[in-house]
Amino acid sequence: MDNNEKINRVAGSLIGFACGDACGALVEFMTPGEIRRKYGRVVDMLPGGWIKGRLAGECTDDTQMALCVARSLVSTCGEPDYKDMSDRLLEWLDSKPKDVGSACRRGLEACRKTGSLCNGDDTTLGNGGLLRVLPFALAGRTWQEAMAHVELTHCTSLQARAVQSYVLALQAALAGGDKRDIGMEIRGIGIRPVGVKNNRGDVKNSLSSALNWFFTTNTFEDCITQAVNAGHDADSVAALSGGLAGAYYSIEAIPQQWRDALDRGVHDELMLLARPLAALFV
Repeated sequence: MDNNEKINRVAGSLIGFACGDACGALVEFMTPGEIRRKYGRVVDMLPGGWIKGRLAGECTDDTQMALCVARSLVSTCGEPDYKDMSDRLLEWLDSKPKDVGSACRRGLEACRKTGSLCNGDDTTLGNGGLLRVLPFALAGRTWQEAMAHVELTHCTSLQARAVQSYVLALQAALAGGDKRDIGMEIRGIGIRPVGVKNNRGDVKNSLSSALNWFFTTNTFEDCITQAVNAGHDADSVAALSGGLAGAYYSIEAIPQQWRDALDRGVHDELMLLARPLAALFV
């Protein structure tokens, strides 16, 4: 793989993650039936959804948190600085974002109060920690290093298996593996791509659904639209799907109208981060 291809795959993963998030935010918490009745089939980035005043192309906390981690890894040349990551996330929390997951908020507030970087809820099944690991994979870090950061907010063996599966799948895609290679990489870990088609917000179903949309579709666009129109935690599942599909299909496969509609500041920063992250992936 030449350097340009690696950069394009990393950029595809970053932009794909954000596009999935921004597309899915419109229908988060809606059922597939509710989506059909209100929108028919969602194929574009539209304004609205449960987040008051959300604009077309605006991302949620999923992309915002991943950006905090990506900025940190780039600033340290890829060496994880978990304190720096928590500081950046606390600064983001203090900016009063429109939405924050409850487990993430609890973990960050505990970090502020105690200084501990391991405040993860040992009972939560939420997916907020998993949604921050994409930059670790793109920077060539191990899943164990990613999990050490996830424990800031989420701390269960199920979370660890999800982190392991997602990081290994992403890195296999970035290395140019085909879908069979990617499937073999995560075989036996315990998070399987099953067609549950319910997009629930718990970490196991979120990743299982995201893997399902990736493995059962043949284009980036179809992968994302399937995830979005399944509703429920559509932004998170579509973001996870988009990160993997973007790494696999590369940046050129992402519809230009989605890139144009994506929040311009987010789009441009992700593109700037792609090159230094790609340089770290070896």
